[in-house]
Amino acid sequence: DPWLRDSNEIPYGIRNQGPSAPFKSLPNTNNNLAINSNHQGVFLNQNSTFDPTLPIYSVKADYVQDISLQQTGRTHKFYFQRWDASPQGSATFQNANALETPVVFNQGNATVQTILNF
Repeated sequence: DPWLRDSNEIPYGIRNQGPSAPFKSLPNTNNNLAINSNHQGVFLNQNSTFDPTLPIYSVKADYVQDISLQQTGRTHKFYFQRWDASPQGSATFQNANALETPVVFNQGNATVQTILNF
């Protein structure tokens, strides 16, 4: 992600690792892309044809996630079903049913999330 400033390189300062950046994993308690002072957003309409020779964002989830529910006081297994975007059409997935898939953000303030079943 060219907007993620995740490396402090002397003498240049904080900058992006480019294609060598590791995949950024988020705990299942986050509902966002962990946008903070190090993350400046995403490019819209980045590779809308899903051309494999061009840069593109991707999302990835585990098939089974153990999630603690405060309501029950227990940890439950949740299973991946698909990816979804809100508002509808704000992001496009190459394969919304795949655990890992390229995604194109079509408009600002898009929310991309996994749909899990208990």
